[in-house]
Amino acid sequence: MTIEYLKRGKPEADRAEDDARTRAVVEATLKDIETRGDAAVRAL
Repeated sequence: MTIEYLKRGKPEADRAEDDARTRAVVEATLKDIETRGDAAVRAL
């Protein structure tokens, strides 16, 4: 029995790029919370 793939994952380079963008957003969000405190959390 052969395996038939219906969908393939993203290439490693695309995943790395997505991870970098996600990391940048999270770091910016945490920095904003660190700077503005509860006001930043409420704005989210």
